[in-house]
Amino acid sequence: MPKEPSFGNQTKTSLSALSKLLHLFIALIMTDYNEKRTEFVKRANSQRAAMLSLTTFGILLLTVVYHGRSLFPKDEDRQLSDTGLPPLAPAAVIAPGVEKPFVSLGTGGGMVGNRSVVEEAVRTWLSIGGSGLDTAIDYKNDDLVGAALESSGILRERVFLTTKQPGPIGFHETVEALRDSLVRLRTTYVDLYLIHFPDLPDPKNQSGKELRQETWKGMEEVLKRGWTKSIGVSNYKISDLEDTLEIAQVPPALNQVLWNPATHDDGLLVFCQANGIALEAWSPLGGHDSRHGEVLELPIMQRIAESHGVSTAQVALKWTLQHGMTLATGTTQEEHMRTDLDVFGFRLTDEEAASISDIQNQSETMLHLRSSWNATIEEMR
Repeated sequence: MPKEPSFGNQTKTSLSALSKLLHLFIALIMTDYNEKRTEFVKRANSQRAAMLSLTTFGILLLTVVYHGRSLFPKDEDRQLSDTGLPPLAPAAVIAPGVEKPFVSLGTGGGMVGNRSVVEEAVRTWLSIGGSGLDTAIDYKNDDLVGAALESSGILRERVFLTTKQPGPIGFHETVEALRDSLVRLRTTYVDLYLIHFPDLPDPKNQSGKELRQETWKGMEEVLKRGWTKSIGVSNYKISDLEDTLEIAQVPPALNQVLWNPATHDDGLLVFCQANGIALEAWSPLGGHDSRHGEVLELPIMQRIAESHGVSTAQVALKWTLQHGMTLATGTTQEEHMRTDLDVFGFRLTDEEAASISDIQNQSETMLHLRSSWNATIEEMR
């Protein structure tokens, strides 16, 4: 009887071949997988590196901007840096959002009646880093201040401009006075608008108090219109300030008064500080008609100046500043302008400041000085 055919050896051979093919197929798949995985890892690492670089750059950029050194300055910042001007002098806050330079150049005093020197003085002041300018209708040179400011090429925002109307002249007159001043000053606003004197001959036959109060309402009106950033007064006594505060919706930001080592009203300073009114000195060097008044020649002033290696004028200015006040000086000479601005590198001791304050109590030379200043004030009215 014939035997059935045997498939054992053939089956084993086929399975072996199939197994090899399967291993080869798996090997090919794994090779492709590994290649793709390697490529994926490389790509992922590259993306992580990129993200890390971006994160690092972002942190650096935020740090730079936080510290006020933006990598992308605004156009106005570029304009300022391109001018090559020195940094602005330190400033004091006199009203919300309003910073006034501690030292300003006044165009009264010796510049009144001497129009030929005004423009050059203003341009020189601005070119050496001064930013505060103080003028008035009564000085009759505010048009020259405007011309100098316009021709200087300096941004209006860099300059703090103060002007003054004559006195208690009424509501509408106060508004009209500033409107006309803005035309002469060649600007759309001033930074500080002052009432120059608390008393003037009254054409309306009103009491001084009534006219001061009506005028103050006019000051508040120009503030609302945006023609000025702040409003204040000049040469006001405590009683004059009280009349104004009685009806003021916006209190005076500043009171500019005669103040120097030989004549100063300490009670007025205390009152102003208690009522949030900044006090500013005019004629801070103790002489109205000359750059160096008699007070600067006093031995006590000379001794203190020598101990600090500065001038007696700088000592007088520093004494005023250490009272927390601002000041307006008047000079046409660049050398004096520079020393007037260079008063922030030293400090008077308490004893030195007290000895300077006591000068006005020394009657030997003060009587002559005070009579001279009183005559000057009367001439300005």
